[in-house]
Amino acid sequence: MTEPRRASRADRRKSPDVLTPEEDRRTNPSLEVRIHPEVRDEEVQLVVCDPITADNCFHAKKTMMALVARHPGPVVVIDLAKSSYIDTTALAILFDVKKQITQQGRSFFLQDPSRSVLRMMNLTRMNRFFSIRFTANDESGIIRTTEPEA
Repeated sequence: MTEPRRASRADRRKSPDVLTPEEDRRTNPSLEVRIHPEVRDEEVQLVVCDPITADNCFHAKKTMMALVARHPGPVVVIDLAKSSYIDTTALAILFDVKKQITQQGRSFFLQDPSRSVLRMMNLTRMNRFFSIRFTANDESGIIRTTEPEA
């Protein structure tokens, strides 16, 4: 008896049995993005809970702008801590949202981007155009901000 041939990595990738989260995101993109508004002091924080990709970025932009219009305040914060991934189209949408909000005379920040989101921003050099806030996870509530380059 001969032993069955062990499947190569490429063969395992082709197997439809189990999808990794990365493959699932690519093959079954969600067309909706869950965004939860939180109003704190004079800030409107929009917590993005899902990945933003080319498939759902226009829905995300429409949702963000509707929530921002509903909650007027001098500071708008997009919290990306729960968003596991964004692509270059999503970065363009975030830049457009930033432009519209700053034209209204309001401040705009991205807060606590996840590691993969920050990596995409660094690769595309879009981190130069956004003010990014990092909040400490301890009880002190320290907020550290990086400003965009002039």
